[in-house]
Amino acid sequence: MKKNKKEIDVGFIKKWMKKGFDPILLSILYRRGVVEEEDLFNIFFPLFENIDSPFKFCQIISAYERLSRAVERGEKIIVYGDKDVDGTTSVAIFFDFFKKLGANIDWDVPTGSDGYGLSLDKIEKWKDKQYSLCITLDCGITNIAEVAALKTNGVDCIIIDHHEPLQVVPDCVAIIDPKCEKGFKNDRIAACGVTFLFVLGYLIYNSEIFNKKEAVLYFKENKINVDIFKNLLLIETITIDKISDVDKLGCDKFYYYTEKDKISSYVSNAFKEFEISEFDNSSYDNSFFDVLDSVQLKLRLIYFKNVYANISKRKEIEYIKKNYLPLASIGTVADIMPLTGVNRIIVALGLNYIRNGALNNISGLIERLELDRSSFTSKEISWNISPLLNAPGRMGDATVSVYFLLDKENSGFYLDAICEFNKERKLKEDDAVLIFKKDYEENKAKYDDIGFFYNDTIHKGITGVAAAKLSGLIGSPAIVAAKDGEFYVGSIRGKANFNFVEFLDKGKTIFIEYGGHQAAAGFRFHQTKLNDFIDFLKKSKTEISKYIEKDCIDIDAEIPLEFLNYELFAKINSLEPFGHEFLQPILWSRGIEVYDYNIIGKDKTHLKLFFKTEPNPIIGLFWGQAEWFAKIHNRDNKYDILYQLEFNKYNGQIIPQIMIMDMETS
Repeated sequence: MKKNKKEIDVGFIKKWMKKGFDPILLSILYRRGVVEEEDLFNIFFPLFENIDSPFKFCQIISAYERLSRAVERGEKIIVYGDKDVDGTTSVAIFFDFFKKLGANIDWDVPTGSDGYGLSLDKIEKWKDKQYSLCITLDCGITNIAEVAALKTNGVDCIIIDHHEPLQVVPDCVAIIDPKCEKGFKNDRIAACGVTFLFVLGYLIYNSEIFNKKEAVLYFKENKINVDIFKNLLLIETITIDKISDVDKLGCDKFYYYTEKDKISSYVSNAFKEFEISEFDNSSYDNSFFDVLDSVQLKLRLIYFKNVYANISKRKEIEYIKKNYLPLASIGTVADIMPLTGVNRIIVALGLNYIRNGALNNISGLIERLELDRSSFTSKEISWNISPLLNAPGRMGDATVSVYFLLDKENSGFYLDAICEFNKERKLKEDDAVLIFKKDYEENKAKYDDIGFFYNDTIHKGITGVAAAKLSGLIGSPAIVAAKDGEFYVGSIRGKANFNFVEFLDKGKTIFIEYGGHQAAAGFRFHQTKLNDFIDFLKKSKTEISKYIEKDCIDIDAEIPLEFLNYELFAKINSLEPFGHEFLQPILWSRGIEVYDYNIIGKDKTHLKLFFKTEPNPIIGLFWGQAEWFAKIHNRDNKYDILYQLEFNKYNGQIIPQIMIMDMETS
């Protein structure tokens, strides 16, 4: 396996080492492109105050105005979400929030033969319900005809989504989708994250600070700078010559920030005719606050902290943090969103609430799976929680997942049902993968670069999971399609340096519908288009091959043997949460000795290695390489290893171990 180790900027490492940061962690982050101060801050200190302002969405006020009117008048509102974990957590967040506000609100998700997104059949079924407002969650951005049908029926629509729009977007009250905005540094936010921002913004919309201009004064390079905020958005930064000039700014409230005590009285006196507040930053831990060089970032964090602490809706904000961040963290990880930016803050904070037992239903789910809640991680969302919560939707009844997520006290009945759906899902998934694995072994040539697996007998609900597994088998993106009446519905998964939705867009005349994001996409086409789709894949083969990730891996850090110890495990663990685009670091060590090993597994193909490290030996696992190792090993050998660190949780114990990716003699 080829290895690539990017050179690091020694100046960058030294700068942040002086502020107390570990050089190994800094080298990992530098190689991952995390070099800006705010990005570093979000890695080490994810704070709620640094979450994106909901008012970055250009049409969000229009959405609030229409929704507020509907709530006040008691209009009937229908919330419609997708059937996966992102969709069901979005529905649970939105419905719970507005139900508590007294809204006349119902919810619905796809069941039975329902496809992805709004459908004309579903809209027809709603006719007798007398809805006047529809909210779509995790869907809607491509439902142009369906939103038009709602409008014809006298139903307004607000779209809250995160998928890629088509060239034309639906005609509706408002679209809340980061893919339709220019103000987001990272527009790959899960729908549940967008929904969380939406309800947070609704509290601000109904608070005393809505649409108020608030000025923050600070001194920089002996000049008086003013940052002007509106709805938690920085709208302007200016410099003024003298403090008395603030009365020309037209702001509703003034704050000042200074690290120099001698200026405080001067500023206070100069502002005696204004209502002015000095920032209180005593609630921040100086150990991380003092590392910031950017005065603007400091004052923004303090400003948001003060706003959230003093706003009339602070109790409601604490409620949504405790009750909705855990759900948003689960949905974000389950939907394979990059764990950077706002996603990272949502997941990190949500995991903390989960570990502290904030939601009884989620705690019950963790207990049912026999996981340790106190050390619960994003990996356990991916491997354990997500497949379980996805199972009802995949098997045709996502309502069970929504009921479970909404019932925080008596969710045992729904959890039992979810577990039964999961058993069914596993059986159908195993059957499908077995069929396709056999075909792959017999016809490997036809699966070069991208594999298209289709079968008329498999269940349509397992195409995504099966595609992910088959992608690992063939080493390239995999497409799995199942028959659904007169149609084929399918999913594409895998590692490739191109956007799956953009790829499908090149064959858009084939599809009735398609959508998704970079890491996962889905589609539906009529059975008569099967050969057209196969031809499209063949024609795309040359282009696809340019983007497939080759057998070369980027090393995050080379670890000298004297640093390969339990302390390193603790350091690396401080970078949690790990997930898409922020994986467990890939490390490399040279010249390590193996003092013993066991061959393990039912088929005796795996290795358990005991490495000679100080002060304690460390266990390593290497899958499928027992035969190779037995042939080449002798006690005098030293090895170069490529690996990730992991904590093995078993019978109440947490054991550090190395997961080996590649190994060769030194």
